[in-house]
Amino acid sequence: MITNEKISFKAAKTAPSPKETDYWIDLTEDLYGNVIKSYSGGVWLPLNTKANAN
Repeated sequence: MITNEKISFKAAKTAPSPKETDYWIDLTEDLYGNVIKSYSGGVWLPLNTKANAN
């Protein structure tokens, strides 16, 4: 099965609207873009946290 899902990333120093993007590359925590966050439970959480795991 092929899906046409478009996953979007935004690199910024301020948190974007969760309606604007799927993932936020938080440049305030790491200027090199090593902190990727997703919107979960009303807040942006790093992908590698237990609170953001399925």
